[in-house]
Amino acid sequence: MYVRLDLDQPYSSYRSFVKRAKAQGIEIHAMGGHPIWGKKENRPRIKRLIDYVKNYNAESEPDERFEGIHLDIEPYTLPEWENSRDTLLIEWAANITFFQEETKKDSDLETSADLAVWLDSFALPGKDTSVAEFMIRTLDHVSLMAFRNNAEGSNGIAAVVSQEMEIADRLEKG
Repeated sequence: MYVRLDLDQPYSSYRSFVKRAKAQGIEIHAMGGHPIWGKKENRPRIKRLIDYVKNYNAESEPDERFEGIHLDIEPYTLPEWENSRDTLLIEWAANITFFQEETKKDSDLETSADLAVWLDSFALPGKDTSVAEFMIRTLDHVSLMAFRNNAEGSNGIAAVVSQEMEIADRLEKG
C-alpha cells in the first residue's frame, strides 16, 4: 500500500497505521510526488521525502517502518511536455537516478514509481532505451497505470501492459 506523506506531520502520525497494516500482512511504502518533481530544480523535494522516510524508520520500531518509497511524478502533465519534452525527459530520468541512489545509501528501502503504459513509445534522449525500460531497469519496481476497466481484449489491461511486462521479464524484474 502506498501512503502519501505530509512531511510537515510528526512521525507519530504514521506509526500506528503502519503497525496495524503490517500486522495484517500489508506492506507499506511511503509515497510522494508532483509533476514538477520531474524537473531538476525540484530535486530537493525528492531529497526531503527520502530524508523524512529514512529518519522516520531510524526512529521507529521494526513493525512501524516503511518498506520503501514510491514516487508519483507524471511530468507529462506539465505544459512544457509539448515544447521541451526532451529536456523534461532528461531531467526526470536524472531525478529518478538520484532518487534510486539516494534512497539506497545506508538503507534497504525499495524504490518504485508510477509509470504510464504509453511511455514505452518514447525514447529517452541520448540513450538507446525507452523511458519505460529506463524506469523498469533503474527502480526496484513500477506501478503500471493502464486506466482500463477490462483486462481482456486488444485495449484491455493485459494488452496495454504487455511491452512493459516483456521488459521486466527480460531484465529479470518479474
